[in-house]
This record gives sequence, structure tokens and C-alpha cells, in this order.
Amino acid sequence: MAGAALVLVILLINALVSYRATRRLIDNERLVGRTHEVLSELEDVMSTMDDAETGERGYLLTGEKSYLEPYQSAVSTIHARVENLVQLTADNPNEQERIPALEREIADRLDNLKSQIGRRKSSHADGAKQIVLSDVGKRQMNDIRHDIAGMEGEENALLERQSEEAKASGRYSFLTDFVANLIACGLLSSVAYVVVSDVNARKRAGEALRQQREWLQVTLSSIGDAVIATDTDGDVTFLNPVAEYLTGWKQEEAQGQSLRKVFNIMNEQTREKVENPALRAMQEGLIVGLANHTVLIAKDGTETPIDDSGAPIKGADGKVIGAVLIFRDITERRSAEEERSMLLASERGAREKAEAASRSKDEFVAMISHEIRSPLNSILGWAQLLRRGKFDQAETERATEIIERNAKAQSQLIEDLMDISRVITGKLTLDVRSVDLAQII
Repeated sequence: MAGAALVLVILLINALVSYRATRRLIDNERLVGRTHEVLSELEDVMSTMDDAETGERGYLLTGEKSYLEPYQSAVSTIHARVENLVQLTADNPNEQERIPALEREIADRLDNLKSQIGRRKSSHADGAKQIVLSDVGKRQMNDIRHDIAGMEGEENALLERQSEEAKASGRYSFLTDFVANLIACGLLSSVAYVVVSDVNARKRAGEALRQQREWLQVTLSSIGDAVIATDTDGDVTFLNPVAEYLTGWKQEEAQGQSLRKVFNIMNEQTREKVENPALRAMQEGLIVGLANHTVLIAKDGTETPIDDSGAPIKGADGKVIGAVLIFRDITERRSAEEERSMLLASERGAREKAEAASRSKDEFVAMISHEIRSPLNSILGWAQLLRRGKFDQAETERATEIIERNAKAQSQLIEDLMDISRVITGKLTLDVRSVDLAQII
């Protein structure tokens, strides 16, 4: 930019100098043209006076009035030519000093011519001839020629100076343009080199950035989690395929849309809107992970339980330039957790049932042991008493009856245990017979 500004300044200076040189050249050309007009006008004045003199002499010699036409034409135009000469030389003091003398000489010569024509008309041809022979007219014409020659010499000298100045102005203008254009071309070449180098560097950096972005997009597109990136306004700039599948939005549709619209979430239990983790992360500049029980509502209304987290995207200067949102479908994990919970509950119930069964078994064994031991104690006790031989007949019968009754009771208990075993093994047989229900009740 500095080089371009310098080139512009040089070109402006060159334009100003060229303008001044051109104006000077134009002024010199105009002065040269006016000088040529002055020379032409001087020649016309001299030619007009010669015509007047020629007409006057022809009339004096022949007396024919037709010879007076050049004279009359000269008389009618000579004053206008002199006046034009005055105007053309208005800026030349030297010429202005000569013109009054020239005007007097022209006037004297015209008066002389007029006098001679008057004498010829009045038939004084001899007097007119004497005036012609007196060389008065010749001296007057010589004086006029001398003054006009002096003015022509002045104009020719002025013309030579003006021509030299015009040539110098042309050379100066050419040299100025050449040098300025040469410098401008050099600076432009330098600026072009710098610009081209900068453009190439920017292209290389842009290509590297493009490749990096492509690599990043390929990487983000290849991971198993859903990824959404936003700008600082919270508008979506990128979705990977997983995010497209879960949200129901395509990259082209979501581009530039608000993240709240694309990533529509609510609490699974309260069914109320929840804060977006990516927007919160961008505001706080920290990684944010929300609690569970979050449900994503896709574009078609499908609800998917998810885990999500957001993180700010920071530039090289540490300034937040956007946010990235990462989330995943936890439907399978939720099912696995529920199945695991059910298995744990089932296992706990089975364990409780086993423990209860074990307790029942222990209680049953303890009860059976006590029930079996009770009649056995009676049998052993009365058997020991009978061995002593101290009982009479009645007591012996009573003891024998007690032993028999307890032996039957123990036998029945054993039979009941066998029935339980048969029930467990599926080998129980029923002894179907009529019974007295009232007696049993």
C-alpha cells in the first residue's frame, strides 16, 4: 500500500509537471501562432500599401478610373489591418512603440496618394507628375517598408525565441514524463512483486487452511459422536453425518440456522426446555456438560435420549470465534442399564428367595429334629425304665403302650418326610379312599 501510494504521488506530481509543461508548450505554440499572424498582417499591410500605390500610379498614367479600384480597396481596409496589428501586438511593448510611427507614415502616404489623384482628376497632370518625380512617395514607402521590416525583424527574433522555448518545453515535458514513468514503472514492478509474493503466500496459506479444514471435516465426519459447530452468533456452520442422522437436518439445510432450532432439547422428566451447552460454553469460555435425562427432538419429532457437552472454539489470539457441540445417542446404553438393573433386581430376588428357602430348610430341619427327638426320648426313657425290672404288670403295659405310641408317631413322621421327598422328586402316590370328613375336621 505504501508503494502504491508512492507511485500515485509520483504520478500526480508527474501529471502536475506535465500539465504545466503542456500548458507552457501550448502557450508557446499560441504565441508562435500569433507571431505568425503578426508577420502575416505586416505583409498584408505592406501589400495593401503597394496595391494603393500601384492603383494610384496607373490612374495617374492612364487616367482610367478602373485603376483606382485597388487604391480604393486598400484605403478601405488599411485602417482595419493596422487596428488588427495593434491588437495582435498588445503584449509587445517594442512593437507598440513602432505602430504609431507606422500609422503616421501610412496616413501621410495615403494623403499624398489622395492629393495626386485629386490633381489628376482636376486635369493638373503636370502637377501630379511633378509630385511623382519628386520622390516624396518613394521616401514615404521606404519609411513604411523600413518600419514594417523592423517590426518583422522583431517578430522573427521573437519567433525564434518562442520556437526555442517550445522545443525546450517539449524536451522538458518528454524528459519529465520519461523519468517519472521510469520511476513509476520501477515502483510498480516492486509493488507488483510484493503483491504477487503476498498473493502467493496468501494462496499457500489458504491452501494449507483449506487442507486443514478438509482434514478436520473428514476427522469430525469419521468419529462416532455427533458434532455441530457454530459461529459467534450461534448459527450452525457444520454438521457431521451422525449429527445429521440424529437431528434430521442436512448440512445444506442447517447452514446458517440457529443452533436452538437445529439442536432442540428438553428435560426427559419435566418435558421443559433446557439450556444449550454449546451456547453456554461460548458465553463462559469453558467446557460445559449438562446433566443426564436430556432428550433431543429431531426435525420429524422423533425423541432420542442423549448425553451432550459443549466447548468454545478459540482463535490463535485466544478470542472465542464459535462453539462446538458433541452429543451421542444413549438409547442402547439406557436399555443396557435397565436390563442390568432388572438382572440385579432378579438376582437380588433370587438370592432373597434362596436365603428364605435356606432359612425355611433350617427351620424345617430344626423342627423335624425336635419332632423326631421327642418320641425317641420317650421310647429311650421308658425302655431304660423297663430294663431295670422294677415295674409291675400294669406299669409295664403302660410303658409298652407309650413306647409303641411314640414309635408309631416317629414312623409317621418318617413317612411324612418320605412324602415330602416324593413331592420334590415327583414320585408321590396317592392312597385314595373314603374318609369321615366330620371326624377329620
